[in-house]
Amino acid sequence: LGSQTDNLAEFRSDDEILRAVKDAIAGDSRLAPDDKSRLDFRVENGIAQAAGNVRVRPARNHVQEVLSRVPGVIAFKDEIVDDITLETNVALALDRAGVARLSAVYARSNLGDVTLYGHAPSPRTVEDIVREVGRVPGVRNIITKIGSPDLEPTHA
Repeated sequence: LGSQTDNLAEFRSDDEILRAVKDAIAGDSRLAPDDKSRLDFRVENGIAQAAGNVRVRPARNHVQEVLSRVPGVIAFKDEIVDDITLETNVALALDRAGVARLSAVYARSNLGDVTLYGHAPSPRTVEDIVREVGRVPGVRNIITKIGSPDLEPTHA
């Protein structure tokens, strides 16, 4: 007769799991180095949280696959944003804020660094656009190349 404890998984502290998560991601050959460099991890009570930016959705999905194989991870919280999703979320935020009616602006993301292009009717509108984009989860930096009367392109 075996005991119930024979069926229990080995306990691992959150620190041990976090080290294993980071090692698993670092050792994975399918994730690009620049994707890996933009990811942050935390572990609390066996729940692995991944946050940051990747270029494409398959990379985001692959991170979840890798973490699901790490011993001790009991759940996964995904806060990773891929560039295409981020660009879409920026456009939706600008539309909701009403600034899309006043200007012609589009965004391109490179691992969370968002560059804004287009035209706006005033420097004040550009400020409003930058403020709205800064509220979108996953935006790390904003570079504006929006043309407007009396306004030079800047970094935010």
